[in-house]
Amino acid sequence: SIRERIYLCNLISGPRHIYLKNIMFYESAIYFEEVLDSYSLFDRYVEINELNSSISGYKGLNVTVPYLYVGETSPLLIKYSTFQRLKIIITDDIKMPLVGAKIEVFHFGAIYGTYISNTTSQPISPSRSDENGQIILDNVPRGNYTIRIFWQGSFVEEASISTYNEINYIRTSIPHSPLWVIIFGVITGSILIIGAIFYQKYKKLR
Repeated sequence: SIRERIYLCNLISGPRHIYLKNIMFYESAIYFEEVLDSYSLFDRYVEINELNSSISGYKGLNVTVPYLYVGETSPLLIKYSTFQRLKIIITDDIKMPLVGAKIEVFHFGAIYGTYISNTTSQPISPSRSDENGQIILDNVPRGNYTIRIFWQGSFVEEASISTYNEINYIRTSIPHSPLWVIIFGVITGSILIIGAIFYQKYKKLR
């Protein structure tokens, strides 16, 4: 999957008729080998270098914006490949798989999906947990996410997950309902209904 990250670089205040040169910032969620392209909407050269992890202890990018004028916003875009996986396992209150739980995914406080505008994104398709309580999202950007969990149409809770975790375990407060209890309840209910029908028929015959 290929995505673009947009940075709105802005020099908010300062003396008039000056500009700031060589603004540098650190991007931890994108690695150098994942970068496909970078560009500024004002056609200014953007320098991208790999962060020296042997010195800093971190991986990522050093991004240098050539210059900014006071009061100006200069959009910068980095196009990159995403290979990360979010693996989530949702359980009930006794850590048994919760089947059919629905999630909404948020990244940087906005619902995760295709960017449309500053206030709008097209969300990813709704995801539901399988028979193992598992949901897998492939090719997502590296980083931390927030999910909202829904069960049988009702909001359950909010939880934090991360691509840095091999598996994200989430234990909810949903009470455990063993399958045999459900089956027994269905059978009992059916017997009571059939019994009531026969009783009504017998009562009419009398």
